[in-house]
Amino acid sequence: MMKKVFIVISNVLLSLFFVWVLTIWSDTYISYYYPNIAVFDSSPETHFQQVAEALDRLAYQTDSLIAIQSQDPNSEGKPVFSYMTFGRGELPSELLEKTYKEAENLSLETNYFIFEGDLDLQRLKKELSQFGLTNMYLSSPSQFSTLVLVVSNGFQLIGLLIFLLTFASLTLISQIGYLKTSGIRLISGERRWSIFLRPLVQDLKSIGVGLAVGGILTFILKFVFSLPSISLMTIVVGLIVYNLLLLLIDLFFAQLFAVGVKKVHLMQMIKGEIPVRGVISLILMGQLLAIIIISVGMGSGLNYSKAWEQQKQGQEAWIQEKDLISLSISREGIDVGGIMRICKGNRRFGIS
Repeated sequence: MMKKVFIVISNVLLSLFFVWVLTIWSDTYISYYYPNIAVFDSSPETHFQQVAEALDRLAYQTDSLIAIQSQDPNSEGKPVFSYMTFGRGELPSELLEKTYKEAENLSLETNYFIFEGDLDLQRLKKELSQFGLTNMYLSSPSQFSTLVLVVSNGFQLIGLLIFLLTFASLTLISQIGYLKTSGIRLISGERRWSIFLRPLVQDLKSIGVGLAVGGILTFILKFVFSLPSISLMTIVVGLIVYNLLLLLIDLFFAQLFAVGVKKVHLMQMIKGEIPVRGVISLILMGQLLAIIIISVGMGSGLNYSKAWEQQKQGQEAWIQEKDLISLSISREGIDVGGIMRICKGNRRFGIS
């Protein structure tokens, strides 16, 4: 019963976590889903009209939708992103479109996205480089890379490990219960594998319920927080991968007990005696992992709390100041090439 409750609750918590992360990413989420090129340097002889005409031709030739990202401050000084498109197709409904007239003075040192079509990044890079655009960074994200980015840092990874370790503990307890009655089951004609795979079959049903509850909750929260439609796929993939990990843990313990029971005498099994050494070894290994995870979590928590406190103090200091001017600068105002040349000429930067 505890395993069923845990599977459902963990799926719900995981869904809430994904929604929270994607809400934080709301302004920049497209960088994690669509192929894009970030341009950091351009020739002063290059004009926006030349690049726009070339991109328009390229988009129609490859039946693609290309977009140039624009960043402008709103009334509160926060950045607002909009996109000028080239080719056939429409922007995702959550994005703002910018007209050609509004984008005439747009800096060429910005991000270029491919939303639809057969165009690849290398061809787009080649086209942009013909107009003197340099220092380009190519990004071709995928659902898997985005998922890894979400769960591989800080408390996210620690939380996932705690979930998996908790499920492993519950699975171990469940298998010990089946081990106590395995002798009688074997005498009655039941096979070893069917005895220890029974919890796996039961957990499959619980996982189905957990996925359904997590999916429904995600679908509801999508409208509450106005999440982009494409982000739903990341959440669904994340839930599926998590539940597959639970099944692998189940299968590991089923295989471990099914193979290990062969080494125990049948009379011991009939009496309900269990291999104490093996069980204690598994428990000690679990405790060691728990101690390591908790220690790492406490260390990370201490660092994050210090950073959070510093940020809070900085915000309070800014609020108290009245005569402030907010300035913003685009990539065009930074000589990236010059900075790189200086760094390469100075060994202290360690750039080669």
